[in-house]
Amino acid sequence: MTQRPGCPLESEHHTQLLMEYCAGRLDEGHKSLLEEHIANCLHCLEFCKEQQRVWTALDGWEPEPVDAGFDARLMARIEARPAWQSTWRRWLGELSWKPVLPAAAVLAAYFVVMMPQPQPQQPLMAGAEVQQVEQALQDLEMLQQLKLSNK
Repeated sequence: MTQRPGCPLESEHHTQLLMEYCAGRLDEGHKSLLEEHIANCLHCLEFCKEQQRVWTALDGWEPEPVDAGFDARLMARIEARPAWQSTWRRWLGELSWKPVLPAAAVLAAYFVVMMPQPQPQQPLMAGAEVQQVEQALQDLEMLQQLKLSNK
């Protein structure tokens, strides 16, 4: 029971044929050819078993009944939408956005062309300044040690 060349699971079109077989919608000619293949192909046999489980589960499924007042409650919620939403939609709907688009394009072009270039960063301290800071810190340490020794 190995997968033979030309297995329906290898192409999308033929997989659809296998699905039609599992749903019981194939004509007798295709059905007999497919049953012969399924008898020799473990993959297709497993596929058909899984599909049968799905169909059995779907056949046994019962949807919950819809509440009689569902439609009325839904319509009441739609009608009760806040008044400010409809006011804003009406006001914005009356505006013409056509003059805004060219202005936005000009503004975007201005920012692209006139965008300030980033300034090269200056080093925070030159080498001589770093040495001065180090020397000042060493002097402070020495003064603190002298202060501690005098106590």
